[in-house]
Order: sequence, then C-alpha cells, then structure tokens
Amino acid sequence: MVVILSSVLAPLAAFVVGALAAPLRDGTSEVVAPSLLFNRADSFACPVFESWSGAKETCSGDDIIWNNKTAGGKYVTYYILPNDATIVGSGAARRKVAVDMIEGALNTGISYFSQWGVGVNVFIGVVGQHTAWGSASPVTGADGALESCNLIVRYPGATEDAVVTLRTKKSVVHEFYHCVQYAQNLKGRNSGSSDQRDWWMEGSARFFDGIMYPITKNDNILGRGQFPEEYDPKGSLVDQSYEAALFYHYLQNVGITTSQINDWVASKMGRSTVAEDLVDIAATPLFADNWHGFAQAYVGNTVNYTTTIPIQIVNPLAYVETVGLSQEVGEKLTTTARAIGGFKFSVGRYNFPAKTQYRVTAVQDATCSRRAVGGAWEPVSGEFDVTAEAAVEAEFLCSCNKSASCASQFVMERRS
Repeated sequence: MVVILSSVLAPLAAFVVGALAAPLRDGTSEVVAPSLLFNRADSFACPVFESWSGAKETCSGDDIIWNNKTAGGKYVTYYILPNDATIVGSGAARRKVAVDMIEGALNTGISYFSQWGVGVNVFIGVVGQHTAWGSASPVTGADGALESCNLIVRYPGATEDAVVTLRTKKSVVHEFYHCVQYAQNLKGRNSGSSDQRDWWMEGSARFFDGIMYPITKNDNILGRGQFPEEYDPKGSLVDQSYEAALFYHYLQNVGITTSQINDWVASKMGRSTVAEDLVDIAATPLFADNWHGFAQAYVGNTVNYTTTIPIQIVNPLAYVETVGLSQEVGEKLTTTARAIGGFKFSVGRYNFPAKTQYRVTAVQDATCSRRAVGGAWEPVSGEFDVTAEAAVEAEFLCSCNKSASCASQFVMERRS
C-alpha cells in the first residue's frame, strides 16, 4: 500500500539509517554514527489519528519511538497507538521486541531508499488491528502538493511468529516505497483514465520489499496471489498486481539497476487502462527488449531474489498443447494457430521420436525460441531442422512484446 517522499521537496543527502553506509547519488557514501540516528524525543506534532484508523486518541511522549529530523527539515516519526488493547495486552516485553523489529525494518528501508534523495514528512503509526498488514496514503495541501505521508503498520501480535515477523518487515519497507513513489510522482499516481496501476505501483513496491526481505520458503506466506512466486502466466504483465514483482526481479537479474527501475516508476504517468499501458511498455525498451528473456526465465524457473536465493514459482506452467509426433516421412503436423496477447507468452511441448528429422517452418510475428526440456534456448524463425538421435521432448516458447496480439504457428514435416 503507500508512503511518501517528494521530488518537489529538498533532496536528502542521506536518509541515514544505522551505522550503514548510505549511498548518495554521486556514488560516494557517508557513514553515520549510530548516535546520530534516531533522536528519541517526547515532543512533536501528532497527526490526526482518526484520519488513519478511526481511533480518537492523541499521542503522548510515551508513545513516541523516535523522531528523526532529515535533511530539508523533514521528519520520519514513528509511534504506537496509545491505549490500544491488542498492543497493551501483549505486555511490555513483547512490545519492546515488536517496536525494535519495526524500527529495524525502517532502518533498512530508509537506508536503501536514501540513494534517490527524497525528503518528506512521514508519520508511521503502529495499530493493534488493521484490515491489511500495512497501508500508506499521501496527505496533500490545498494546492494539491504533497505535504506528508501517513503509514499504518499492523502490530505483529502478542507472540513471536516467524511468518508474521517477515510479513511485517516486508510491509514496512513496502509501504515506505509507496512514499517514494508519491514523492517522485504524485501527479502520475493521481491522474489518468482509470485505476489500472497495481502492476507497476504494487509490483515495484513488492520488488523492493523482496530485495530487502526475500521469501526463502513458502511457510504459509504464499497462497494469496501477492508475491512474485505467484505470477500468473495466463495473464499479461499489466493484468498482474503485486506478483508483477517477478518481472522486476528478472530485470535486476540481467543487470538492470534498481535505480533504473525506480526512475521508470517515477516517470510513469496516470492511472492507465490496460490498452494504454500496453502501448506504453511496447515502446519502452526496459520492457520490450527484456520480455522474451523473462518468458524464458519463467519457463525455466530461474528468476532469483539474489544469486543465492531463488524465487520458487508456484503457479504451474500450462502448456498450450502437448503433442507426441508420429508422422510418416513426408507427412506434416501443423500446430494450433495462436494469438498471443500483448506481454503474454505461451509454450507448447512436442515429443520427437528417436532417429527422426523434422523440418520446422515457423509462421510468426511473435518472438519464439525452442529447447530440449531443461536445455539451453535457441532462437526460432523461418525454417530449421530438428534431428533427434534419441527421443527428445522439446519446448517451443513464443512471447509478444507488442500492444496488440502476436501470431504463432509451426508446421513440422518429417524428413527422415
């Protein structure tokens, strides 16, 4: 969901967190001593809480965790909802663990996002009950300009739970990145023809929370359609929501920097329709040039969080057809003609018998490739031969990086 940082506000030299080296835009770094990090204070202007969750309470000094003044006179203020039954009932020891855990996630997020130099007042409140793990919303002035960002995080419960802890940490940095989005592109978020924006707003935020807090095993986290592991290959990229993060992880895997991805998000304008977004990304090399590679990586299940942490895709690949070839010499098999929608892909599996050779003619304006199952991909176009000394299971993959549908069909003639 959402938090803020604004391009109209004075850039941050560093959104310093912990004793980490916070990278600056010029490539230098500044090491900040821990004592300069969070200035725990008892006085600040508490935001109107009822605008967040309906609670009609005020903040007191005991509820302030820290109040950190950033460059440009902006603040990140973190507090606990006073007198919340869930929070109070968990006990002082648990509250301290939860508070420190959320503070650590904020540390991580602020440190990472500092590289884009955005400053804004961010108010982060922890509540006992909330309809989501977290949410964020921009606060604007009479002129429509961004003034601050309100972020709510649900309290992680009375007892330690590894899954809840991971979800909470991911939510903190996820919502914080929404602040970055709003700060850099509030106009783009608030304008346009329709509200089809989850694939880039939620997808990119999920990408960044995955970088900082990857999922290393299912552990009851998956199953909600909210993670890159749950990308749905039956739909277009622009039909996805949070799970579109898988594509952004692939971009990072092939050398696209997180700054390039963030720059694109900052440039995205409007709540677009599906058709408008397809036209947009078909003309954007970041997407069009990498789409077929992403399709190959999906089929091969080779997208990673990091070099050592794979993303374990859970949606099974649906083959458009699985055919065992049994033609006599001179006979042909013509595969089913496919119209592949914009930024979709499809794959068929064909079993070539041992001691055969087939001449394959590709009828296509899609981008296609083939491989023996588990092998390396080879590009496909025009005519080519498949020679099988031993029986071969081959996958033929076609993808479409256009705004309209692409066609694909293969004619396979047995030659020997």
